[in-house]
Amino acid sequence: MADTGTELEPDEFVREVNRIHHDVAANEYEQRHKNIHLENERIWQSLLPCAARVFDPHQRLNILDFGAGTGFAAEQIVRCFGPERIAGVTLVEPSAAMREKACRKFDAQGVGYKTYGTLAALPEEDARYHIVCENSVLHHVPDPYRCLRSLANRVGERGVLILGQEPNRRFADGALAAINRWGRSVLPRGWRPIGAETGDEERKRVGRALLEHGIIRREISTADLGMLIDFWVPRPWHAERRVEPLGFDKDDIVGALDGFRLLAYVSYQHLGRPLPTLNRHLLFLDKTLRLLFPSAGQEFGLVLARNAGLK
Repeated sequence: MADTGTELEPDEFVREVNRIHHDVAANEYEQRHKNIHLENERIWQSLLPCAARVFDPHQRLNILDFGAGTGFAAEQIVRCFGPERIAGVTLVEPSAAMREKACRKFDAQGVGYKTYGTLAALPEEDARYHIVCENSVLHHVPDPYRCLRSLANRVGERGVLILGQEPNRRFADGALAAINRWGRSVLPRGWRPIGAETGDEERKRVGRALLEHGIIRREISTADLGMLIDFWVPRPWHAERRVEPLGFDKDDIVGALDGFRLLAYVSYQHLGRPLPTLNRHLLFLDKTLRLLFPSAGQEFGLVLARNAGLK
């Protein structure tokens, strides 16, 4: 990566790049990710009944949504359990613009909530939650397993930790990723069924904002920004520059947390991130690959329970 002139330490630089990125993206975030959210809603609604089995049927629940963004994950939990069972929602989100979007959403739902910029800012009395969740966050964090253990420490006895929309190393290291890359290279751009927009224009705006805020002193390329934003996502430009394994494996995650067991796991997007033009033939192929390689989709979600017996 070219020298940007930043005075921040590497991990803090990654965090600030991601905060600025989400500030810049906030106004268009849900519209730009509409198709992704539609699929993720289906994934979350398939995972949450497994989490529900941990709790008493009428138990009221406290939720911590880490890296909440516009409040997507907490919104799915409220929808599954019903607002009457939600004792409170705590949203942790570094981006002020994203926090504002989430606040508007929960104001409209009439669910009690609190917001914080960092996990460290939480008061001690709110240290434990029935449900701790994140969606599409770990791959932005420079030290994901340290972050994961911090989240696990916030899970109460017989509580659950839910991770959603994280990059799957089993996809990146397998044949499906090679098929994905081949499909993107041979199909005309307007007809490509596989992959997502690069977001170069958005990254250019992020680069300008980083300069304006004095976080960097020299311009940064969109490729370098992409690597900093999607820090652990397997991309071609990552593979060329990084030696660490990219993406996450469910066994590594379970093994990193003492006292937790896996309740549910699902991987999806076996043809890569779908576009609106995805046709029925490709949908059939995606479904077939899902049956043949159930753990090898591009992204995954899972539910972990702490010391929990099922109801």
